[in-house]
Amino acid sequence: MTTAQRVPTPAAAPPAHAPTPAPVAAERPRLTALIRACGGPRYAAALLVDSLGSGMLRPFLLLYGIRVLHLGLSLTGTAMSLGMLAGLAAVPLAGRWIDHGARSAAVGATMLVRVLGSVALLALPALGAPPLWSFTATALLLGVGNQCLPPAHAAVVTTVAEPRYRDAALATARSLRNAGLGAGALVAMAGTAGGPGGLRALAAAAVLGYAVAAALVLSLRVRVRAAPAPVTRRTASRSRGRLSVLDLANLPYAFCFNVLEVGLPAFLVTRLHAAPGWSAGIFVGNTVLVVATQLAAVM
Repeated sequence: MTTAQRVPTPAAAPPAHAPTPAPVAAERPRLTALIRACGGPRYAAALLVDSLGSGMLRPFLLLYGIRVLHLGLSLTGTAMSLGMLAGLAAVPLAGRWIDHGARSAAVGATMLVRVLGSVALLALPALGAPPLWSFTATALLLGVGNQCLPPAHAAVVTTVAEPRYRDAALATARSLRNAGLGAGALVAMAGTAGGPGGLRALAAAAVLGYAVAAALVLSLRVRVRAAPAPVTRRTASRSRGRLSVLDLANLPYAFCFNVLEVGLPAFLVTRLHAAPGWSAGIFVGNTVLVVATQLAAVM
């Protein structure tokens, strides 16, 4: 007795006129999701307050040394250049701290360092310290805080954000920070009309802004447990060699990136004899262009 085998019926082919399914559009994160990916409302507020303080102080630090402390252009510019170099030298140390798990503590430390720098700008001359010493101490502290903030901030965002939102979150945080810098420059444009007293008031406002931002960031307590990978002596020496080469190659770029904060106010005031408020106006215009471009790319 033979058993009949059932031959499977081939599936019917789709009709030739069947429409091709449309590709699914990539999901775009909403603004609230981006703020959460950036670290949450408190961290976003800290970035905004911190950038307001930077916008009020950073473009006019050179003018403060010239008009309030009467140091002259060469001494003021030299002190600010030393501060930038000190900041670049501190970045690898901050990176090692971040590698060991620090996140919000590293960001808060950059803000506290700038609190100390702004306080030194106001307090040391009042205590009788030579103006050059007080301004150099300020430039060193502000340089360390300014240069170490970007890697610390990027570590926080990459820790708290979902992988699909990380690039958009970093760009959104950068747009938010640029908006704060522009708003701070607007405040500074009005403050410079008050002469040396107005510049001192801007420095005091920067102290308050950095302190509030540091308190907001340190209240988050974001940290990771870093498991150090075993590193051989040969690998460590190769890494140090490559790092030193990259550091040296980055110096010209770092100087070009930071020269506008020193060169633009100096050129406007000493060569074109323009009012200090013009520096703020140019920084504001540049910030508006940057923010508009970044928001168009992110959203």
